[in-house]
Amino acid sequence: MKKKRTDTSNELDLRKRSEIESNVVAETRIARERKFRKVMDEINKKYANVFRRLSE
Repeated sequence: MKKKRTDTSNELDLRKRSEIESNVVAETRIARERKFRKVMDEINKKYANVFRRLSE
């Protein structure tokens, strides 16, 4: 006979942990995206003339 668990504290801990982890993942993704955009802006400024000539 299986014993039915009545304590859901473990489940609540898992939910809290997964919420925190998902927030960290989202914040990390946003930080990487900002860094990527910054680098792309710098590249576009530095090589604007080259890109313009290539597009002609």
